[in-house]
Amino acid sequence: MFQISLSIPLNREMPAIINKFSPDENYLMIEIGSSAIQKIKSSVIEKDHRELQEQIQLELEETYKNDIMKLHIINEYKISEYENQINMEKLEETRLRTEINELRTSIELQKQENRLRLVGLENEYSVKLQDEKNKHQIMLLELKQDKQRLEDHFDNLLIQKEEINMKKSYKHISIVLDIYQMEIVL
Repeated sequence: MFQISLSIPLNREMPAIINKFSPDENYLMIEIGSSAIQKIKSSVIEKDHRELQEQIQLELEETYKNDIMKLHIINEYKISEYENQINMEKLEETRLRTEINELRTSIELQKQENRLRLVGLENEYSVKLQDEKNKHQIMLLELKQDKQRLEDHFDNLLIQKEEINMKKSYKHISIVLDIYQMEIVL
């Protein structure tokens, strides 16, 4: 048999029945009591643990709900921003397409104006070229006529020169003959 000494708080009294228990009953009382106290402690710890888990879970759920709501608000804001940006880009694209179409139209009009101007310039050049050609033909004809006149004049001059030369020759011959005759006479 063992003797055990137990301590209890001073403000508590020992139940009087304890003195009437046999050693086996004392053992059973200690075993059952300690087992019960252990179960109660476990239960309290487990209960505290469960309550703490539930409280943490509730707080987490609340935090998650708040975070999800915040994320939802942020996402809605970002989606709104993206939609605005997309709309702005669509407007810009429409503006650019319109500007491109206007530029194409302007380029086509410019091409038509350039074609008309080119045709006008070609016609003007053709007329000027024909005028110049006509002037040159007239000048060429005049030059041919001048050449012919000069040739005719030159031919006349040659004939006149020959005639003069012949006359000179006749005169010279005549003088020579006269001198010869005079010599003969002398």
